[in-house]
Amino acid sequence: MKVVMFMNSYIDGISGGDMWALEVCKRLVRNGVEIEIVTSELGTKNFSKFLPENIKYNITTYERNPFKNFVGILWLYLNRIIRGISLDLKTKNNDILFATSNFLPDIIPIIFKKGRKAMILHMIPPNPLYGYRGQFIGKINLKDFVRVAFYYINHIVSLILFRIFGDYLFVLPTTIDSAMKFGFHRDKVYVTLNGLDLDLINKIPSQQKEYDSCWLGRVHPQKGIDDLIEIWKKVVKEIPNAKLVIIGDVPDKYSEIIKKKGISKNIILKGFVFGKEKYELMKKSILFIYPSYYESFPITILEALACGLPILVYDLPVYRKVYGNILITAPIGDKDMFAKEIINLLNNTSEREKISKKAKCIVQRYSWDIIADKFWRAINENNKYD
Repeated sequence: MKVVMFMNSYIDGISGGDMWALEVCKRLVRNGVEIEIVTSELGTKNFSKFLPENIKYNITTYERNPFKNFVGILWLYLNRIIRGISLDLKTKNNDILFATSNFLPDIIPIIFKKGRKAMILHMIPPNPLYGYRGQFIGKINLKDFVRVAFYYINHIVSLILFRIFGDYLFVLPTTIDSAMKFGFHRDKVYVTLNGLDLDLINKIPSQQKEYDSCWLGRVHPQKGIDDLIEIWKKVVKEIPNAKLVIIGDVPDKYSEIIKKKGISKNIILKGFVFGKEKYELMKKSILFIYPSYYESFPITILEALACGLPILVYDLPVYRKVYGNILITAPIGDKDMFAKEIINLLNNTSEREKISKKAKCIVQRYSWDIIADKFWRAINENNKYD
């Protein structure tokens, strides 16, 4: 039996959903499972950095800088769907076809392939008619609305298709309610978690502090990157030498924004790093700040907790389901309060130490080894997750 991972919707960066699939793949390969991945040339280039060499890649598109506008992405996705359907994967009835997202380039091709069909539902998109916050607060426009509407329609269509044709639906604690409301039979639904490479994190010793705060993630307005810069400017007014390190591929436009605001010396852009280097940077930081507007179960917060960092976020209800009250929150969109909480924590060593001890206790259950093992048992034995 082999597992074919459909990562055919990949555009850029490494999302939490991508990381879940990559970490599970690594552990399945170690246990002798044959893995193939369906993705683009760009996906092959970036995923191979994380995975063993003996994984086969089935490439759907060889695009060259295709992501200039929304229409271009729609056309790209259509191409990937068509080419994904046309791939001859030589799968058998007992093989697993796994959609690593609920985007249609991952969902539609598996319908036409022989094998058992599985999907993971990482995030529920916002309804475009209400409830969408973030970059569009106070500045909603037609282009933004169309993008969100497309995301929402894609979500509905993909779940309808998978409810009809799918065999296994994996959900996070934050997405299970939505799946059940959508009419999935309970016997098809398995609850999984996001995880951590705890062994690697724990091997990295404590580091001398070089940064007051760090941010890690996929650079996107939804993740609060614009707010992050504004918040840090407010912190610098009170603490002139405060330094923030941003870990992720930051477009040039943000470098220009940082320069115009006069805080280039206070924000260090490290680009995309992973593994040991990433965790060393986190452990060189005092705090982790993450003013995201829309989340499900971000791995970056787990990583920050494992590194013993106090974490400040916007007060999203979804966080309480996973992390309880360990995170320090500010009202959504309140950049002044967010900056104030950062300053308070930077000036309160005893409070930081108290939070750090709690943080390291929370993450012990989030091991990728355990998650991969439960995934494999669910596929093979139909055992429900805990």
